[in-house]
Amino acid sequence: MSADLYERAAEYVAKWEGFSPTAYWDVNHWRIGFGSSTEGPHEVNVVKGMTTTRERAMQNLELRIPEFRYVAVRDVGKVVWDQLNMNQQIVLIDLAYNYGHIPVPVNPKEPALTAHHILQRGKDNGGINARRRRDEASLWIKPYKEAENA
Repeated sequence: MSADLYERAAEYVAKWEGFSPTAYWDVNHWRIGFGSSTEGPHEVNVVKGMTTTRERAMQNLELRIPEFRYVAVRDVGKVVWDQLNMNQQIVLIDLAYNYGHIPVPVNPKEPALTAHHILQRGKDNGGINARRRRDEASLWIKPYKEAENA
């Protein structure tokens, strides 16, 4: 299941991050591809002038997804993580990628409340990611089987 989770999570993150074939400055670091500050399996720091292809950037993102899964599990706890469906795990991986941590309380028994907390984060950074938070909240409450058949 992890391979499928990692692939789906990478696709989800890529959808929201957008792609840049050339390095660009973003707040505190040079980034490339789908917002990555490192490149390749050796996690070389991105520097000005670096370039990549969409295919290579996707491979790089897939390599990094386990790192953000780790952050999500660490922040919500393994007991909570294990109660989540794949859609919810993807949302947490995306939040960890975007924030560096899980910025919302997570309660597997109250999906609507967790979705509400995710929506509230849409106000962060002047609302730049409001659409992303709405999509995450929607995915959070969607049973996994629906997503599989979509």
